[in-house]
Amino acid sequence: MTQATKNKLINALDRLLEGKPENRELKKKAREGKLKVNNSTVEKEAGLSVGALRRHEDIQVMVKNKSLEARAAQDDLSHSPVDILQAEVKQLKHDKTQANKKKRSTLTSLEAMNKH
Repeated sequence: MTQATKNKLINALDRLLEGKPENRELKKKAREGKLKVNNSTVEKEAGLSVGALRRHEDIQVMVKNKSLEARAAQDDLSHSPVDILQAEVKQLKHDKTQANKKKRSTLTSLEAMNKH
């Protein structure tokens, strides 16, 4: 990939972090407060195809880090990106526990139905 593509991606990331995208769809999301900064939105803002970031691992890391830093800055309760990640891990563990309970319940019901 060319340096021009890399520059487009970096500039797009900067615009998204500032909350000032040029892409019409992303502008609308920014106004609604629903704008997320991730690989997909950076590619869209840069006017590149899906997967354009695939060959730019350095930019992918930059997107991930900057996005996490921005989320930490917006979150009143969190003091660092680590706090946000810990909260996400906690939520994922809770979701997994709930899914496993539902799975056990369903399996128990199926076994009871098969016995009759």
